[in-house]
Amino acid sequence: MLQRTALTAILVGAICGAGIAQKRIELQEDLGIGLAVGQPSGVNIKYWLSATEALDLAAGYHFNRNADLHSDFMVHSYLVSVPEGWMLAYVGLGGRVTAGDGYTVGLRWPIGLTYLPFAYPIDIYVEFAPVLNVAPELGLDSDGFVGVRYYFARFM
Repeated sequence: MLQRTALTAILVGAICGAGIAQKRIELQEDLGIGLAVGQPSGVNIKYWLSATEALDLAAGYHFNRNADLHSDFMVHSYLVSVPEGWMLAYVGLGGRVTAGDGYTVGLRWPIGLTYLPFAYPIDIYVEFAPVLNVAPELGLDSDGFVGVRYYFARFM
């Protein structure tokens, strides 16, 4: 129940924050490429569709010797203006495939925070994603990492 309430609050915040975001920052069509460290560690690409919506693609390696490929659609909410930047919360929905010792196919629900500094075309983020594996058998898993991305279209 608490998780459902928190998710609803974040989604409502994302919708309400869209007007504020458009006045301060234009992220549409920005492409960011960077690195993530955690479970999995690897390369991450983020493409902003609007000031609050983005597509995310990552390829990495899990500590259990499995390669990982995942992609998500994300909705962001501008939480607060912090010194020299913005702090955003986001939620998403996507898919994940791992391969190595075996394989898994699963659904991801990423939840995270992103810091966008005003002075530099980067973002710094932390993400946790529960995963429901659906193949080869049903099971629960999770991803979690921190990362940084450089944006090729300046977002300010």
